Amino acid sequence: MQLQPVLPIDRFNTLQLAVHDACVAATATLALQSDVHFAEQIRVSRPAQNGSPTTVFSLVLDAVWSGLQNYAQQQNVLHSAATRVVPEIMCEIFAYLSFEDRISTSHVCHKWRDASLAFPARLWSTVPDTTRLRDMESLLARTGARGLPVDLMRVYRDGSDQIPSDFGAKIIASHMFHIRTLKLCMGACSFDQVCKLADALHTAAPLVRTFCLLSLPYNANEDRMFLAWQNVFAGNAPLLQHVELHNCWRYLFLFGDFSSIRSIALLGVPFYAGCPAWQALHAFPSLEKLEILGTPYPRRNDEKIVLPDTVTHLAMTVDIGKDLARLDLTVIDIILSVYISVSSLHLDELATPLAATEIEPFLRDPFHPHSMVVTYGTLGHYAWRCKLGFSVLEQEDDTTTRPPKMRTFLDVDQYAFSHPPIWKSTFGGVTALVLYVGSYKDVNWPKMDFAVCGNIKELTIQHLRWDTDNIADPIPGGMTFPGLRILTLLTTSSEATSRGDETRQTFDFDDLAELTRRLSYTAQTLEQLRLRGLDFVPRSGLYDIADDVRFEEGGAEAPDLQQSPARWMYEVDT
Repeated sequence: MQLQPVLPIDRFNTLQLAVHDACVAATATLALQSDVHFAEQIRVSRPAQNGSPTTVFSLVLDAVWSGLQNYAQQQNVLHSAATRVVPEIMCEIFAYLSFEDRISTSHVCHKWRDASLAFPARLWSTVPDTTRLRDMESLLARTGARGLPVDLMRVYRDGSDQIPSDFGAKIIASHMFHIRTLKLCMGACSFDQVCKLADALHTAAPLVRTFCLLSLPYNANEDRMFLAWQNVFAGNAPLLQHVELHNCWRYLFLFGDFSSIRSIALLGVPFYAGCPAWQALHAFPSLEKLEILGTPYPRRNDEKIVLPDTVTHLAMTVDIGKDLARLDLTVIDIILSVYISVSSLHLDELATPLAATEIEPFLRDPFHPHSMVVTYGTLGHYAWRCKLGFSVLEQEDDTTTRPPKMRTFLDVDQYAFSHPPIWKSTFGGVTALVLYVGSYKDVNWPKMDFAVCGNIKELTIQHLRWDTDNIADPIPGGMTFPGLRILTLLTTSSEATSRGDETRQTFDFDDLAELTRRLSYTAQTLEQLRLRGLDFVPRSGLYDIADDVRFEEGGAEAPDLQQSPARWMYEVDT
């Protein structure tokens, strides 16, 4: 018969003596608080339950239970797989979490918290959108103590917090010495709160590179509010490179003394030459990148909006395409990257796409096209309306070190390509072409008067998802490609079909044969055929189409012309 395990006799005797001494001490403690005779109470008492009176036994057992818990926690730390993960791996795990989850997860145990604090530059140097200013204060204190630059991606008040009105201003003022990115949204702030925040910005900002001011509240005392913002950063922000102002373009004048500014984004600028914002842009000698979201201006005159001749990257969103006629385009030829779009707020059934005459001035000679991406599909929530957009890249010039130019247009009239100058600079001139249909619905490419793309040697056709209909006739407007040498077929979606495996859509070879027949290339076989996310059976016939056939797994990334080429304006240089 196996004996029941027991404590070693010396430990047993020690524990018995300790319990006896603890009971004596508990009796004395309770005796000081009551005149009750405790001898009788000790005989009949049991450990205290919730709501029960405190007894000698309950005091002693609480102490013993606390000791047992401490021992269990120590053993969990020693033997838990999670606590044995090295800090570097824990840092990578934290980095994949959202910011709020990162905070809550770091509180699971001391080792996890220590691991998160060991990598402040990776985990805590960027603070996302937040109204939790008290949490932001502790994070700034953590990075500030180490002298780490910090990016405040969006700081705002929502009117629901119960903190002093100047609390956020004090935080920013005390940490301006290590703030690298500061984006302020003050649409819900009162006039006094805006002025207090302006006072906080009268502080030197030696590390700030990006400053964004979003949604200043309307106030009848706008002149007083503007004066409160004078002397921003105390005139000391030597690294400031990007300024972004939403519906408060007037404040651009406050930054005219910062010669380091290279990029500016203004949203809500009236589109007429008399607006002071257009003149203010000329005060920045290093300005290279400019993004404008214009608002309509009803009165028209012959005066043109003159852009600074230092600008090399321009992104402009207009209310209607006719507003582009107000621009003086004499400097357009030296601008490397131009992005033109119609405001998404007006892309409805009645919106007017960009016409050929509105696009042509941006593609005038000398412009030698090399490659182009064309997209066509439904527009976001406006599922009934398709949009046509394209981006064309100029051919590199071996005689100069100047980068090639790029021109991007979003929401283009479907008949624009029938305009000879536009055709010459796009389908008729490029040697490489990408055609992308970003819709599950049946989409018909617009008919084009010019159909022969004589210079194109590389053609890529990409669909969000292929089906037997669009694989049989995906060519826009009946275009042909007599000089084609390389054909690529891509899918964005990697969903399986009933005939394919988990990463490929599979079609009959006859569908591909019909597609290549419609391309009308003159070569007997193509040099190369690339298939990504789709396949054809039988495969043996593929080598009758191309000498080199390549298969790639998964879906391809979709081209996104809605992303402005000026999105570098929101990136932080490190």
